[in-house]
Amino acid sequence: FQSYSLMPWLTVEGNVALAVNAVHKALPKHERKAMTRHYIDMVGLTHALDRHPAELSGGMARRIALARAIALDPELIMYDEPFSGLDPISLGTAARLIRQLNDTMGLTSIVVSHDLDEDA
Repeated sequence: FQSYSLMPWLTVEGNVALAVNAVHKALPKHERKAMTRHYIDMVGLTHALDRHPAELSGGMARRIALARAIALDPELIMYDEPFSGLDPISLGTAARLIRQLNDTMGLTSIVVSHDLDEDA
């Protein structure tokens, strides 16, 4: 998503829970909550559970959108310019996160970028 498509009235936890609840609606509520927090932890934002999208930096919003996407248990994720507008440190963090998710979840990623120096 170009604008991350986060619901502004929901917290970080609520935004990720949308995907978890859609895919795992048969599970008990406490298990879905644990899964939601697991996906948020995977993108390194456990400390932001109660924040709303307006309170997040651009990089944080991207990571929450990514947590919501991986909560859908995809086999493939396509990224359109995932590093645009990021400073060099945030870019490195984002690239490592994509690599880590590929490795730990067995994902395939396609990254579209115009910057030849980016290596995810």
